[in-house]
Amino acid sequence: MNIEEMKDSQEEWRLPRELGTRDLTAWLILIVLFYLSVSVVQRASIMAFFYWLLSLLFVIPISYVMCWLARHLSFHGGHYIWIRKMGGPRWGEITGAFTCLYGVCVILTTLQGTLILIHSIEPRWFNDSLSSFLGEGGLLLMTTLLALIPLHYLKHLLFGSAILYVIIFLVVGLAGFYWLYQGHTPGINLSNVRIEQPHWRHIGAFSIVMWAFMGTDWPFIMGREVRKEASKASRFVWWGSAWLLIAYIVATFGVLVVLPQQKAESLDAMFLTVKTSFGDLAGLIVLIVLSITQIAVSITILQVCSRMFMTMSQDKLLPKRFASIYRGKVPVIGILAQTSACFIIFLIIGVMLYNLDSAEVWIGDRGIQVNVALQALAALIWSLATILLYGLVIYNLTGQRARVKTSLFRLEIPSKASSLKVRAFCIVGIFSTLAGGVLILFYSWIPNMLPMPSWTFLIAFSTGVVLVLGWLCAEVTRQWRLTQDLKCKTRKEQELITQLRDIYQDQCTLANQQQTLLRQRDVLFREQAHLAVTDALTGLPNQRAIIKELKKVIATCAFHKLPCALLFVDVDHFKHINDNFGHRTGDIVLRLIGERLRDFMGERAIVGRYGGEEFVVILHGIALQKAELYAEKIRLMMQNRPFEWISEELERSISYHLTVSIGVVTFPEHACCGENLLRAADRAMYRAKARGRNYIHVEQPSAKSSDDPRIDGDRLLPLEATTLKALLALLQERDVKIYEHGQRVAKLSGYVAQDIGCSGEDSLIIRIAGLLHNIGNLNSQNEREYCITPIFNYELRESQEDIQASARILSRAGYIFSLAARTLQLRHEHWDGSGYPAGLRRTEIPLIARILAVVDTYDALITCYSYTAEAAYARLLIWGGTYFDIEVVWALGRTLRGAERFTDPALPTVNLPLPTQQYTEG
Repeated sequence: MNIEEMKDSQEEWRLPRELGTRDLTAWLILIVLFYLSVSVVQRASIMAFFYWLLSLLFVIPISYVMCWLARHLSFHGGHYIWIRKMGGPRWGEITGAFTCLYGVCVILTTLQGTLILIHSIEPRWFNDSLSSFLGEGGLLLMTTLLALIPLHYLKHLLFGSAILYVIIFLVVGLAGFYWLYQGHTPGINLSNVRIEQPHWRHIGAFSIVMWAFMGTDWPFIMGREVRKEASKASRFVWWGSAWLLIAYIVATFGVLVVLPQQKAESLDAMFLTVKTSFGDLAGLIVLIVLSITQIAVSITILQVCSRMFMTMSQDKLLPKRFASIYRGKVPVIGILAQTSACFIIFLIIGVMLYNLDSAEVWIGDRGIQVNVALQALAALIWSLATILLYGLVIYNLTGQRARVKTSLFRLEIPSKASSLKVRAFCIVGIFSTLAGGVLILFYSWIPNMLPMPSWTFLIAFSTGVVLVLGWLCAEVTRQWRLTQDLKCKTRKEQELITQLRDIYQDQCTLANQQQTLLRQRDVLFREQAHLAVTDALTGLPNQRAIIKELKKVIATCAFHKLPCALLFVDVDHFKHINDNFGHRTGDIVLRLIGERLRDFMGERAIVGRYGGEEFVVILHGIALQKAELYAEKIRLMMQNRPFEWISEELERSISYHLTVSIGVVTFPEHACCGENLLRAADRAMYRAKARGRNYIHVEQPSAKSSDDPRIDGDRLLPLEATTLKALLALLQERDVKIYEHGQRVAKLSGYVAQDIGCSGEDSLIIRIAGLLHNIGNLNSQNEREYCITPIFNYELRESQEDIQASARILSRAGYIFSLAARTLQLRHEHWDGSGYPAGLRRTEIPLIARILAVVDTYDALITCYSYTAEAAYARLLIWGGTYFDIEVVWALGRTLRGAERFTDPALPTVNLPLPTQQYTEG
């Protein structure tokens, strides 16, 4: 057993805490106080008092050491726990076996003494061997049944029995005083006191007085059921020992005074003392009370032994059922086990030693011999256990073992003075206990019945048998524990193997399922990947796939210095089909258009559906003139070949002619990136529709073409310029401050966008957004409405409605204004995600919206809050990384430092005044 197994069992002690100091004192008195000790010690005559005082050499050391161990090592368990902790499990097992055998001897001698007392009350009882055998068996059964009473009630009965027991001893002493008071001659010759000195003839009385005080540690076995703390509850040892010494001395005085020397040594000396002094009735009462208290003593021993079995069971020395608790909180198995051991030993003694033909073997001289021999045997057994305890205490406090006392005495670390004191008491205790043990072995307690040689042989032989039996019991329990551990481990290993086998099967099943799921996942992934880039209606590449493929084509062409063309195809008047034939028919027509385009272009081009009725054709390595030729072929193919389908509603075949408008652009003439190329193609397609549909429009790369008012997205169409002028005139007419604020924000935003490197179209969008970002505020009654910025929006939370109003107005104005509307909606988003309306953060916010937010706040700080240019820019630097993109703030700073170098070619038709003193340093 390893160190961890030597610690206290962690299993919950399920018995309630019912006992206090008073109860433990009563239990000590019942276990230790033995009336036969008073009779046997009388052989020393008046020197018996000297031996009772000499017993202090045994009582004081054992009491002090037990209290010290209870305070420093463990309050529960007694000899068994203390020896197991200090000496190891093997010594603990042997001590546990000795404890149970000691209990057997005490119970048998107590019950036999009870039978003798009952026979003294009524001599006609137990006259034959059968009745004597049944009588002692009945007393054992009755003791067992009483021991099964719950401790909550039983402790009161035992406490009353302990009081009666002490009273009997005091009454015997009182009988002696009463005898002298009546003028009777004392049983001892006081004139010969001079010759009554310690002598080898009666020095064996010391072994008797030592036996009379043995078992003072047994109440500690009940320590787990004590309510109070160990330091207070251990006081019962001193109280109990004091009462024991008083009771023994008083009773010895009474017996010596009243009875003559010959009768003083009889087993019923206390009864004869009371009877002689107070009469027959008093003697009868004493016999009855002694009989009752002897049964109480047996009950107490059974209770303590049952707790010992529970402790050993929790230490895995006995089966778990010994720790079983039944209704009423009673350890029934432990009590029955101790009773069974007593009955087996009782049968063995009866069969081996007694003549069953006569009652003499139970209550006569033979019975007295066995009774006294059992007492001496129990005393010698417990002497060995006590000497072992003393030796282990000294060993664990001295030499090399001293270094582990911190981990051993974990309740309270002993000081150096305390260690020296307890070692001194242990040395005294060893000598006194050893002397008593030797005297037990070599001096007969009943020399008239068992002479010295026979006594020594009987005690030595019995002790050897008990030692062998104790060792066998300990070895059997150890082997049983090892066998149980091996069975438990084997069972667990088998269970583990079974579990592992099941887990392995489950893992194989899961692995197969996982492989199946992986294959299904791959299939689904491929399907999802295909669906992500494929239009579900036509089976052509969708908008995402078109943009991705266009970027690849442009990159390839740029690397090989080849051109590529983009055709943007839009079906004319497709709304008529949806309105006249339904959307289901419209889907059929779109699928037919996609199939026709794909079949017509074949492997020469990438055909995809951009959205709605718009299709895109990407031509790799095709120049502008050839792209125009392809577009014309597509237009003619669509125009000349009608589309036919079967109408489910009309239940007939329908033939319908469709035309398309196509915008044609090429790389690198019209744009160098995919997005700009798509925008250019989209614009070309709309111009084709503007020319009457069923038309091809080819974007011209010349920047000065009078037919193309917007080149690379940095100029306005005539209609868009007219709309912008109208909206600006409205602003100027309704609110000059808002108009002027927009002019300043637009021009400075354009400069910042130019510094960052935005495209021409993005610069145009941000200028339009800056000019018109407060157009929704015209109905506001707040004079500082134009000061509502992305930072100061706490002033008027209703500004969100005005922002949405501005966005709605611009969205209805047309294409370029719709893009500006999106910028306005997002200009109150913050870099850290704390803005509104979408809670976007970092690069999720479009760049032009981030530029507009910074410039708008800068102008508001100067115009509305009286900041200087330097202070306003410093404030923006503080907010950079929280509310604004710090890169945009730095771009604003670069713009402010070089504002005089910039011109304004982007909007030549719009007057954008910029007070230079507001945006330059100093």
